[in-house]
Amino acid sequence: MKKMRVRANVLVPIRGVRLIITGLLLVSLVACEEKKPETTSINLSLPGIDGVQPPPVAMMGDEDHTLLAPIAKQEPATTEIQQSVAGQQYLKSAHLVANSKPLFAPNLLDSLFVGDNFYPLGWSPDGEKFAYAVARGEEGGHEMFSGVFIQDLVTDKVTWTLKKTGPQSGNTIENFWGENYQKIQAQLDKNKIKLGGAGLKINTTSLAYNGANFDYTVKSKQTNDGQIVSYRVLLTSSVKGSKEISKATLKTINRQNGAYGNKEKVAVIGYFQGADKARVATVLGLMETGWEGTRVMRYKIIGASLKYGKWR
Repeated sequence: MKKMRVRANVLVPIRGVRLIITGLLLVSLVACEEKKPETTSINLSLPGIDGVQPPPVAMMGDEDHTLLAPIAKQEPATTEIQQSVAGQQYLKSAHLVANSKPLFAPNLLDSLFVGDNFYPLGWSPDGEKFAYAVARGEEGGHEMFSGVFIQDLVTDKVTWTLKKTGPQSGNTIENFWGENYQKIQAQLDKNKIKLGGAGLKINTTSLAYNGANFDYTVKSKQTNDGQIVSYRVLLTSSVKGSKEISKATLKTINRQNGAYGNKEKVAVIGYFQGADKARVATVLGLMETGWEGTRVMRYKIIGASLKYGKWR
């Protein structure tokens, strides 16, 4: 009987310890579930849904975080470009304006939402150079701008450009391309950029590389009347931390004089990713005021390495 009492005395404390440990583990797990994340960034896995408009997104505010939102499904081009001019078949629009509207101005009439036509052209094999073309109507709608750009995605500097602004009639991006094809092709060859190929479709799905997932965050500051005065674009890695890939200070415009062109909203729309998956061309969209209540989309390319950089 004495031995049995001794065993009982030993077993009771052990069971009590086990219960205490189990309780602590449960409390710890609940605490982890309730703890809010330190960053407001979200994963890019947000494909559009057929027939469903994504909800409006609050995008601005002093040091507010602007996140990549759902993008409407990209529709194929309704017309085919004539291929009578060498290389003209590569002038395929990325449809950035149509993709931007659900994010920037979902309730605005389509006729009042305009912007740059953006044509991704090609990559260099190392992913450090990206070529694209832009076409847009200029002030008042009487002139058209056409241009071809080669951008260094390491420095974000445009290393070569050829552009023209002229009367709207006949000044199309196709005509501009045909008139200057030899000059354009010579610069593409010099930078080892091949027209066409992979990586020319804008991506809005999850960005991943070498086992890490990546998110974008845009922080902006604005005046009391809603003009953006500066912004920063951050790229966050699930493994390495985050780093700043772009920042800019914008000129403010006096609205009392009826001026237009001030930037009202800014957000990352998506990205292009070439054969070298370690480097992407991020597409930043800026919405500005235009003539007679219109809103105009401008686009900026930001290079980003998923491998190198100062991560924090």
